[in-house]
Amino acid sequence: MKKRILPALLMAMTTVVAMAQSTKLNGTIIGSKYSVDYETGQQSVVVNTKAKVFDGNYDTFFASYDRNRTWVGLDLGKKCVITRVGWSPRNADIGPGRCCLAVIEGANDPDFLDAVPLYLIDIDQSPLGKMSYAEVNVSRGFRYVRYVSPNGARCNLAELRFYGHAGEGDDSQFFQLTNLPTVSIHTYSGDNPEAKGVDMESNVSIVYDGGSLIQEYPVLTRVRGNASAGFPKKPYRIKFNDGKSHHIMKGGTIIDATIINAPSSTKNAEKKRDPEMHQTKKGNEWRFGMKCHAGVDAGTGLVHTIEVTPANTHDIKVASKLIRPDDEVVYGDSGYIAIPKRPEIKEDEHLAAIDYRIVRRPRSLPKVSDNAIDWERFIDHRKASIRCKVEHAFRIVKRQFGYSKTVYRGLHKNANRLFALFISANLYMLVRAGRSLKITDIA
Repeated sequence: MKKRILPALLMAMTTVVAMAQSTKLNGTIIGSKYSVDYETGQQSVVVNTKAKVFDGNYDTFFASYDRNRTWVGLDLGKKCVITRVGWSPRNADIGPGRCCLAVIEGANDPDFLDAVPLYLIDIDQSPLGKMSYAEVNVSRGFRYVRYVSPNGARCNLAELRFYGHAGEGDDSQFFQLTNLPTVSIHTYSGDNPEAKGVDMESNVSIVYDGGSLIQEYPVLTRVRGNASAGFPKKPYRIKFNDGKSHHIMKGGTIIDATIINAPSSTKNAEKKRDPEMHQTKKGNEWRFGMKCHAGVDAGTGLVHTIEVTPANTHDIKVASKLIRPDDEVVYGDSGYIAIPKRPEIKEDEHLAAIDYRIVRRPRSLPKVSDNAIDWERFIDHRKASIRCKVEHAFRIVKRQFGYSKTVYRGLHKNANRLFALFISANLYMLVRAGRSLKITDIA
């Protein structure tokens, strides 16, 4: 009997804990100030108000007076970790469509400047006359939570509910919509940037790496472009207030190689050149020495992997050794154009799934007419602008540190020297950029 009671007790305790973590939350109703009276078309504070989304009645609803940038939510009075959200659209024919692309947000500033997304509603998730629910996997605690209506929808929401538990939470997990970083921008004024060339003070949050990392900064946001500045979906330029360039650390890998000359003289005891070095032809010039292959983080420009081979080893043969286990994108010059066809790449599930963004030879690009936009060259120019970061590390080692020729015989000793030099080159680049080295950078 005792053996049966203990498992039953543990199951009951687990159920109680789970229920405690999904308690329905209450608070002060907040949101857009005015509602609309559909019978008169005028703004109101007594008809179709914010309170209707918390009354438990599917036949009542909140409809904001403004069509765009409207919202409704709760001031919970204290920080709470949100574990679940529920909503129901206005009980009318186009009700579900009004919830499509609505965003659920959490914040700790009453003006929602520090808001981060908790969930994005899909059109298939909002049937009429009943609640739709979604689990929230965000670990930070928030005092203010809200439903942000899609533009043109006027909210038109029948019911809204939040579940969770009190607590500060932590920053270990956030909502990432796709495998691309999720960027959320909130302007101080609460308005969208509309005028070209006018900077608006804003806050930006960038969630990436599967939601495990977040970067948050004060920024200036403005509309950019010429004809595109007049489009409904406008392109924006973001400028960080501290004037620095902030990179997402896991931006893929850049691969490249450089030749380091070795003495070709035979004036030594053995009367011959270093047997571990080799000669190769680059352009119209014959070179004798070794080749240093490097893998560089595309976001920071810091070297994370190097390999050393004789100079006659083709760059592409060592490429797979320069790619990290979590890389999803690899940049390289035209010497790596055939890398997806390599057997070691095709036979490895991770390496085969990588997006190889290789800069093509100019003569291989298709020609276009004079009045057409040469998109192929534009795309390759963008690839090259990222790929060139690897050259900075090579320049520092060869010019700043003077290692353009080997000082030892054999590959092993020279490889040890290069490891020390590239570590120093990373530190040099960090100091030059005004940044500090953190433990996460090394890991």
